[in-house]
Amino acid sequence: MKIINILTHIPHDIVFEYSNPVKFKERFPLTEYLKIEKQPFWIGFFKLDWHNQWGRRIHDTENSIEVECWRPYGNKIDQIYERDVDGVLHRVFPSETREIKKIGHFLTSPMMLEALQKELMAEDVIIHFYGAHQSLSSWLLLKLKPLHTPVIIQQLGGAFSYFSFLKSGNPLRLIPYFREKRAFRYVDKYLTAAITEVAFCSKKLKKLNYQFFLNGIDFSL
Repeated sequence: MKIINILTHIPHDIVFEYSNPVKFKERFPLTEYLKIEKQPFWIGFFKLDWHNQWGRRIHDTENSIEVECWRPYGNKIDQIYERDVDGVLHRVFPSETREIKKIGHFLTSPMMLEALQKELMAEDVIIHFYGAHQSLSSWLLLKLKPLHTPVIIQQLGGAFSYFSFLKSGNPLRLIPYFREKRAFRYVDKYLTAAITEVAFCSKKLKKLNYQFFLNGIDFSL
């Protein structure tokens, strides 16, 4: 059994501002890095990220379960980079963000999609997304459908695009929402830390197996 934790957003732009990670590590010491000979010159693996904290705890608690942490890394890399961080394999993938005016930003990663397809063919996998409303999770779910493997989403921040529609009155804002709604058909468990979102799901997404779940890891469950 393998659990693949997918963080659904690229690192903050500050990662790309330094030609050497020393200054970054002075500010954020809990960072592993891998030097490369082209921009962005180094790849960061951040121990404070949720997907790493969760993955490391699972690895330490039950080491018979293989755990990997994946994330998109933007368009400044053109290949997959890997590093073992505290016994957990981290992989970062090239990705591309496109903006469609009045609708939003859409993040894709063909290399991550291909790697996930290979993993699903090779062994039993649980996919665990960190972040429901970044477009990468919906894009991957719709590309992989139908899925014959458990999918969990843990929502730590942000909101459904439906709320953007209510705020702006722009009906184009509903396009990402309906896209998410289709993708969530393939989600087995949806964990949200927002009471507002629980109320929304009870009205708009009644078939979604959702649960209020404060940020963190409850190992008694």
